[in-house]
Amino acid sequence: MKNKAIVFLAIVTAAALAFLSGLYVGRSSTHSPIQLAAVNQGTSASAAAYAAFTQAAAETQAVTEAPTEAATEAPTKTAEAPAETAAPTESARININTATAEELQALSGIGPVLSQRIVEYRVAHGAFASIEEICNVSGIGEVTFQKIADYITVGG
Repeated sequence: MKNKAIVFLAIVTAAALAFLSGLYVGRSSTHSPIQLAAVNQGTSASAAAYAAFTQAAAETQAVTEAPTEAATEAPTKTAEAPAETAAPTESARININTATAEELQALSGIGPVLSQRIVEYRVAHGAFASIEEICNVSGIGEVTFQKIADYITVGG
């Protein structure tokens, strides 16, 4: 699949070069390298472009088929896992009992609609007794709760 993609890219590149060479030659008094090659060989510019393309494609295929030293060697070092970020401190968390709709939108996965629902739920049912109670708000499921659990609080 990779070889097909490379060959396709080479075809597109050759076509673009042939097109652009034609534009360039048509606007200047000098000849493009492809046209000069065509004149020297007694062929048309498109035939010279095709010959250049097939040569480039053959070289590309030879390079992609031959394994390199780096590809045959085993990796010597593994990538390190990113350090896990610590949950914010209690004072840095958003209090879902006092936060405005705009402040709630700072939480991952909480947009204007969900933040408004949280505020409306709080007005209708009173303060949240625990952070898990936010799952009672329509649109906040387990996945969203897991994203925001470390960033919310119900106060002291």
